[in-house]
Amino acid sequence: MGMVVGGVVYGAVRQPINNFVKGLTGNMAFNLSDEIAMGLVAWLVARRSSGMVKQAALAGLAIEASRIGSSFKLGGIIGTTASPSFSTSSTTQNIPFSAYQH
Repeated sequence: MGMVVGGVVYGAVRQPINNFVKGLTGNMAFNLSDEIAMGLVAWLVARRSSGMVKQAALAGLAIEASRIGSSFKLGGIIGTTASPSFSTSSTTQNIPFSAYQH
């Protein structure tokens, strides 16, 4: 239950903290500056806090890690993202039974 409440708290404070951090970081490489900066903030807060504040920071760290991970295009590594297509045409030929008799 603490992780859920921590996630709610993190979600409530993320945008104001994000606005502040964006002013400091600008636009870093890979267009992930937001996630990297917020993950770093969450990690620092988690290391230096306890109780509900620590739970919120840990939830934030998991959220930012997930956002970074979702930016990777891993379809080719862990499986295809496209649905398989199946042909409805038959590849067999109609061969009369007499052709098999010797």
